[in-house]
Amino acid sequence: MASTPAAPAPLQTETAPTRASRILPLLGQIAVILALWPLIKAIPGLPYAGQVYMAVSVLAATFMMRRNGETWRDLGLRWATNRRDLAKGAGMVLAVIVGSVVVNGLVQWVVASVLGLPVERELPDVSTLALYLTMMALIWTTNAFGEEMVYRGFLMSRLGALFGGTRFAWILAAFVQAAIFGLGHAYQGVVGVVITGMVGLVFGLAYLLSRRNLWPVIIAHGIINTIGMTVLHLQANGAFPQS
Repeated sequence: MASTPAAPAPLQTETAPTRASRILPLLGQIAVILALWPLIKAIPGLPYAGQVYMAVSVLAATFMMRRNGETWRDLGLRWATNRRDLAKGAGMVLAVIVGSVVVNGLVQWVVASVLGLPVERELPDVSTLALYLTMMALIWTTNAFGEEMVYRGFLMSRLGALFGGTRFAWILAAFVQAAIFGLGHAYQGVVGVVITGMVGLVFGLAYLLSRRNLWPVIIAHGIINTIGMTVLHLQANGAFPQS
C-alpha cells in the first residue's frame, strides 16, 4: 500500500528584530560617548581636556560606525555637488551665525535683566599670541569638526533612530543632543550651560534643515568661535573694550 506523503514542513518566516535588539546597540553607542568625558576629565593635569575628549570621541565614533558599515559621509560630511547647493550651504552658514548671536544675546539679557543674575562664565585664556594661535588650531579641529561630527552627526543619528526615525524623532533628537551639549559645558556655570545648549539647538535644527549636511554647521561653528576668541584676545591686550 502506498504510503501517505508527509506534510510539507511549514515555511520558516524571518522574524522582525525585537525592539530591544534595535535599542540596546544605540544606547550602548550613546553611552560610550557620554562615558568618555568623565574618564578623560579625571586624568590629573591634562591640558585642554575638552578638546582631548572630542578627539577621542571622534575616534570612538569612527570605530563604532565602521563596525556598522557606516562612514562620516553617511552622517553628513559631504561636499556640495553644484553651485545651487553651495549657495544654500553658504546661506545656512550665515543663518546659523545670526541665529547663534541672537540666542546668545537673548539668554544673556534674560539672565541679567529678568533674573538679575551675573552673566560671567569661565572662558579660555587667550591673552598671549601663543595661547591664541593654539586655541585657533583647536577651534578648527576638535571644536568645529569634532563637536559637530560627534553631537550633530553621531549622537543625533543615534538619538533619531532611538526615537523611531520619524521627522518628530529627529526634532526631539535635536533637543536632546542640545541638552547634552550644554551640560558638557558645565564648567562655564549655569549661564554657559544654557547658552551652549541653546546654540547647540540652533546647530541641530540647522543640521536638519540642511538635509543633515554637517558642513554648514562646522563652518559656522568655526567662524563663531574664531570671532569670540579674537575678541577675548583683543580685550586681554587692551585693544578692544571690555564687555
